[in-house]
Amino acid sequence: MTGMMRHNPLRYVPDLPSMLVAGLVASISACGDDTPPASAPGLNGCSDADFIDRTAAGAERTVAFGTGASPFTYAPKCITVAAGQTVTFMGDLSVHPLAPGTSPAAMSAGTAGNPIARTGAGTMARVTFAGAGTYPYFCELHYAGGMVGVVRVR
Repeated sequence: MTGMMRHNPLRYVPDLPSMLVAGLVASISACGDDTPPASAPGLNGCSDADFIDRTAAGAERTVAFGTGASPFTYAPKCITVAAGQTVTFMGDLSVHPLAPGTSPAAMSAGTAGNPIARTGAGTMARVTFAGAGTYPYFCELHYAGGMVGVVRVR
C-alpha cells in the first residue's frame, strides 16, 4: 500500500498550502528590502564611474545636446563640478527643454534647491551651482528615451 501512496498525486496536496504560505512570506519579506544592488546605476543612470571630473579651475564645463550621432543625449551626461562653478548647457532648448529632476513627476529629485530652471527657449542655459549636492536634469520631451543627466557638486 505504501507503494501506491508514493505515486498518488493527492498525497502532496496537503503540502501545497504550506508551500503557498512560505512563498508569500518570502515575497513579503523581500518587499521591505530597498537596498539597491552594488552595481545599480545611480540617479538618472549615473553611477560613480560615469561622472566626468570638471572641478579644475580651467576645466570645460559645457554639457552639449541635440547634435551629432546621438541627438537625444547629453554630453557629458554625468559631470562633477566644484561648488560655485557654472555649467553651460548648449543646444536648442526649444527642441530639448531643460528641467530639473528625473522626470515631470519627479522634478524635486536629488538634492533640494536644484538651481537648474525649466528652460524651453534659446540655445544656452548657464547654471551656477552654489552648494554641494546631486542635481539631476532631463529633457522634458525626451526623458523617457533616456535624455537625462546629473551634475554632482563637491
